[in-house]
Amino acid sequence: CKNARINSAPRLLNVLAELSGIFWDVVGFSETRAASGDEILTGGHRLIASADQEFKHLGAAILLHARLADKVTKVRKFSGRHVLVDVDGHCGQHFRTVRCYAPHAGYSRADLDGFFDGLRTLLAEPTTRNRHLVLVGDFNAVLHAGLRGDLLSSFVSEHGLETANSDDMDWDLQWTFENSLGHKRKIDDILHSRSLSVSRAAATDELDCGSDHRAVHASFLLPASPKERPLRKT
Repeated sequence: CKNARINSAPRLLNVLAELSGIFWDVVGFSETRAASGDEILTGGHRLIASADQEFKHLGAAILLHARLADKVTKVRKFSGRHVLVDVDGHCGQHFRTVRCYAPHAGYSRADLDGFFDGLRTLLAEPTTRNRHLVLVGDFNAVLHAGLRGDLLSSFVSEHGLETANSDDMDWDLQWTFENSLGHKRKIDDILHSRSLSVSRAAATDELDCGSDHRAVHASFLLPASPKERPLRKT
């Protein structure tokens, strides 16, 4: 989970170089300022980006490791703030990953409501499988703090989600953004369905990407895959 402008080949190469020393499956980006698209990058990794042609400062993207590149079964984009990717068969499991970028405080309440409505539209996308959901985003809000935080909290409760990078951790492992006055806040979160258990999650400086936000990472414990019943021959 990372804010990063990945709107040029050199920037993408820098991101891949930083990731080369990290074990990862999926990386979500916000405020990408990149064109909408679906492309295979160096090393076979797959970048799926959503963008708004009118507001080029927006953008959300999901980067899938090469081992997942051919396991994508659905892609949906909503404005320049949301992108959904369904992945089938990874470790015998099925996933829905959503990346989003919320309007900041300078936008209207209508824009904020539209953002959450867009998320609801994506989460309502039909699927023929039971899927683990991982929703990552720059929500530009602190959970339970003020109107924006209350809207986010209501959305989390509405969909039965949990926060991987929870408030139970040490503050140095929580905060993701420091403003010009030195105030630190946790405005980037990794949300997930209750079918997943978190083994480790925290804000980190491992991945820089030239961003003013700290990255957030999470590792999940997967439930045992259901065993297929053998066919009975008669």
